[in-house]
Amino acid sequence: MAKYNRKPASEPPPARSQRSASFVAGDAMEYRIARLFVWQGYFVRRGREILTTGGLDRATDLDVLALRYRELFSKESVIVESKTGGEGPLDRVFWLSGVKTFVEADRAFLFRKPTKWNIKDFAKRAGVEIIDQEWLEQLESVHLGDTRLWPGVCDPEFIHPRIGPWNAVLRKNAKFQELYLTLATEARFDSPFAGVNFWIHHLRGLTKNWSTEAKEAQDLTAFLLADAVGQLSVFLMKIVQFGADLRPVDRRGMVEKGLTYGELDPVLAKKVFDHAYHLSKATLREYLTRDVPLDQALFTIPRPDHVDAIAAVVDEIGSRSIQATTFPQIADLIMAEGFLKGNRNQGLLRQIFPADGLAARVTLVRNYLLALISIGALPEEVKYIFDPRQAEPSEALDPAGQRATEPAVQATLFSSTDKQPRSDQHSKRESPKEPLGGSEERRTKGSSGKSEDVDPKNT
Repeated sequence: MAKYNRKPASEPPPARSQRSASFVAGDAMEYRIARLFVWQGYFVRRGREILTTGGLDRATDLDVLALRYRELFSKESVIVESKTGGEGPLDRVFWLSGVKTFVEADRAFLFRKPTKWNIKDFAKRAGVEIIDQEWLEQLESVHLGDTRLWPGVCDPEFIHPRIGPWNAVLRKNAKFQELYLTLATEARFDSPFAGVNFWIHHLRGLTKNWSTEAKEAQDLTAFLLADAVGQLSVFLMKIVQFGADLRPVDRRGMVEKGLTYGELDPVLAKKVFDHAYHLSKATLREYLTRDVPLDQALFTIPRPDHVDAIAAVVDEIGSRSIQATTFPQIADLIMAEGFLKGNRNQGLLRQIFPADGLAARVTLVRNYLLALISIGALPEEVKYIFDPRQAEPSEALDPAGQRATEPAVQATLFSSTDKQPRSDQHSKRESPKEPLGGSEERRTKGSSGKSEDVDPKNT
């Protein structure tokens, strides 16, 4: 048998790509590209690291990851690599094509200096689209409502001054390090039930300690809360997609089984625990020469106490396929702008989502946030994002095409009375936007042929 050559113990181990549990400022162009996608109605994250199995090593990273949803809960995923230097494009095209396959993205863009048409054509055959500064500026002129605003968590003016203090907190707090690393390395959103359980558990811990933390730690905790709530909404959308063809009672059963057993078969899990129970009793009898009573409840997987709340949220999302297309995006923006950054008078949602029906979409998000508050996974202060003095009944169209009365959530975050300047191109748009110059998507209509509009006076 061949023997492995061992290196002397005094020799340092070979260098490898280490995972990084710290905030990195990033390139200015990454923020611009991320902002463009936010203004197009995407759920956006910047600087996502991709790790090897077990999270032991850093394989590569994504400059920008953007997600958006269509009816019936299918996902559109876009990745962007920004290279502002003079590197040749062909190697990067093949690399990005492989990353696109790994993260199961629908489109991949390479941003670089102006490139010859034949290389662009070659890149398209590899599944990569090459864009440049001129292309970006053209799209910004069309889609950006206000170039002074950086919506969401990809905001350099908010993040950069806090990188030093936040990294100092991360170096001292191993738990914060692990939570931030988990957020910064999520790109595929696999195992949604495990993801929901993980974040419900840690959101409760963050919520419990949020108000008592020192200032820098409290700011970082608010960031982790906002980021995690956004990612949790993406996991929920994946669960809803799994159960889109199920009856409500079967969908609730799927949620309970998934949150309790994960990928395990409940019948097999019961057999394993029953065997462990009888083996433990037999072992005690052998050593103590008498029967020792054991609580069989110790040999079961307990039903999580948040099953009912999550099942109710999944039910509501599943019954509102039209409004759910913007669920993660609006949840992310409300938490980032209203809770993390304290910006409540910009009318951002109305600018980013100018189509009618915004009140019903925000109501869906509000009910989700209230459900998290009810199980201790968000601070009560999140309620302050919504101004109860402006709440009034509004009409929204349910998925069956019937009118249903529900409270109109009048968050000042999406008030139509904002005074922020808006470009002519943006103010005239009435439908969702396609990424990077694609054709505009038609406004979705229900089975009755009517748009899922609500009275614009209520929003």
